[in-house]
Amino acid sequence: MQAVNSLGAKLRELRGERSMNQIELESGIPRSLVSRYERGTSLPGNVMIRRFSEFYKIDFQILKNLYFDDLFPEGSEEKTFLSNWFNQCLKPPHF
Repeated sequence: MQAVNSLGAKLRELRGERSMNQIELESGIPRSLVSRYERGTSLPGNVMIRRFSEFYKIDFQILKNLYFDDLFPEGSEEKTFLSNWFNQCLKPPHF
């Protein structure tokens, strides 16, 4: 995991002055997970990113892009490929 944790920093910012206990009670996301995600010792999967996006009322894609920032260095082929693929997956299917 990189020293800079974009997703964790954003989650801390979104939590604001609320305690981890408040977040757990209001969202149902265990405070131990919130803590690990905010510190960057663990990265959430899609289901948890979706729960955070719904709870904090922030676009899922914003949080997912921050997740990619934490996994891959800026400008890497892997990051570009995954970001493009993910954005294509978000588009509604054409019939």
